[in-house]
Amino acid sequence: MKGHITAGVAGHVDHGKTSLVRCLTGIDTDRLKEEKRRGLTIEPGIAPCPLPSGAAVSLVDVPGHGDFLKNTIRGLCSVDMAVLVVAADDGVMPQTLDHLEILKFMGAQSGIVVLSKADLVDDETLEMAELEVRELLEGTFLHGKPVIGFSALDQRGLHEILSAIETSAGDVCGRNADMPFRLWIDQVRSFAGFGTVASGTIVSGVLSREDAIEILPSKKQTKARFIEVHHKRVDRALPGQRAGINLHRISMEEAAVGMVLASPASLDVRYVFNAELSVLSNAPAAVQDRRRIKLYTGTCAVTAHVVLMDKRQIRPGETGLVQFRLLDPLALRPGDRFVISPMSLRRVMGGGVILEAAREKYRLVKSKPIVRYLEPLRAKDLEKAVGNYFQRELVSPVNAGDVARETGFDADRVHARIQSGVSRKEIFPVHGKGYFGRIRFDALKDRIPGILKEFFRRNPLAPSMKANEIRKQLAPLLDDKLFQMMLEELGRTGAIITGPGSDCRLPDLRIRLLPEQEKVAAILLRYAKESNLVPFSPGKFCRLNPMRRTFNAGEVQRILECLSGDGRLVRLNDGRYITPQALEEIKRAVRDKILEKGSLTLDDMKDVLGYGRTRGIPVFEYLDEIGFTVRTDDRRVLGPNANPPDTELAHHGES
Repeated sequence: MKGHITAGVAGHVDHGKTSLVRCLTGIDTDRLKEEKRRGLTIEPGIAPCPLPSGAAVSLVDVPGHGDFLKNTIRGLCSVDMAVLVVAADDGVMPQTLDHLEILKFMGAQSGIVVLSKADLVDDETLEMAELEVRELLEGTFLHGKPVIGFSALDQRGLHEILSAIETSAGDVCGRNADMPFRLWIDQVRSFAGFGTVASGTIVSGVLSREDAIEILPSKKQTKARFIEVHHKRVDRALPGQRAGINLHRISMEEAAVGMVLASPASLDVRYVFNAELSVLSNAPAAVQDRRRIKLYTGTCAVTAHVVLMDKRQIRPGETGLVQFRLLDPLALRPGDRFVISPMSLRRVMGGGVILEAAREKYRLVKSKPIVRYLEPLRAKDLEKAVGNYFQRELVSPVNAGDVARETGFDADRVHARIQSGVSRKEIFPVHGKGYFGRIRFDALKDRIPGILKEFFRRNPLAPSMKANEIRKQLAPLLDDKLFQMMLEELGRTGAIITGPGSDCRLPDLRIRLLPEQEKVAAILLRYAKESNLVPFSPGKFCRLNPMRRTFNAGEVQRILECLSGDGRLVRLNDGRYITPQALEEIKRAVRDKILEKGSLTLDDMKDVLGYGRTRGIPVFEYLDEIGFTVRTDDRRVLGPNANPPDTELAHHGES
């Protein structure tokens, strides 16, 4: 037997499920007064069942009455195998069918069938009941499994049932201990002196005493003060075990049935999930687009709208891709199972598997890439699923853990697939951050020249476009490192030109001023020359020029940007302008002072520039930006681009 196994004891009301569990375990799972009074199970009851080998399975006795469908699903949500109980005198009944479908949808892997009340029928009737059951089980996970007659009165068949449970448990794949811890809460109690204890079956991972825990969907943080497994204190609980966890400083209201306990940051809480939905062949009607249904998953039941993706409707017996839009958020993983029912009817009408915790609502205009991504998840094709993941609309690097969490595949297998993609150059590492897909990277990068082209069409006098503005239009949340890599690649190929301050422009950009604008440009250039080493602002020019009434301040600003774009003026960081010739003179003065003193401080500004800090600091910062100087604390030294004087004018296009 691989790990700890839970078996769901299911079947129609009054078919003897609780009596069977009592005979197998010695425990009466009907513990509520109401259950005793009415003689039927209302809440799922759990009992450890010792097996002939000395191992044990946990039996979950679920309600058989249709009024308690929610409780039945809650009890069967985490079972590994089934013990389907059918009364030999009644045969297959409505809840027999419903419970079998729930077990199938919840992923039960194996099991047995018990024909109870065998003492009430003759051999021929018992044989007919077995034939009816075997016919029902054709094509299901219980096809070909043992069908054993049993009587709670004389306990005939009891030893055969125990042996069959043990054999069937050997067919079950154990739960994953390497995944993050997760448990659906199915019971919450408060004990004097201890506080709140939440119980449930561990779906995955291992929990140790004092481990940090997150309660979802509230994201409340706590820790496991102590852990009990079948009423015994343990230091750690394993996947598949039923555990009671004492939650540190958590009230009964903060931990409720239907919530999840999980390792911190291991699950996303969402309102929208993409899934594969199968509608039962005996469902009362087809599932229509936007239909409101009740969704049962784990120990939770929520109202949701079904948005159909690949069909106009899902008829009885059909399967389709859907998006569930929930009224209340849930923390689900890809691979989680669910059941749906009509809002007005306590009957199972379908079920399936969660494929993705969706990032956004499904829209018809984006249907093709979404369906293309979901299909390999549906087929459990890791190769295609991971490849498609890196072609999605990602804006930042991801690691193998991120991909595993969002696709539901094992993290080690995902890591191996990523490395395969790296070797094929489909995926590349972003050092210190994770991995990114080449197709997605190129798709974003190739849009940048188009963004620049449209910008200059709308702003014909603009000398350049700010990099941050490009990113805002491209993808506002795009990772900065990735964006810089895109600009660098485009710059190396000559597709764009990047300048100081991350300004970007197209290589063939030619700005042509109108005759009237050229006249203003000539006045501006003359004014700049007269200002010599003193930078000037557009506002100062407009205030002091005798012809200011003929100038539009906005037009002056655009012409200045044009003049700085074609190299006739230099724009400093504070929006002031200076001529290239004046800048060269400043460079010579700065170089001479640094060569004389070894470094330059702000105290030297007046000697070098002839004016104070307000105007001088932007000049010094511009020299830092272009690499002419390098600032260390409050001192500046010559930088890597402090070229000899005879090469600098050529660098600025002057002669």
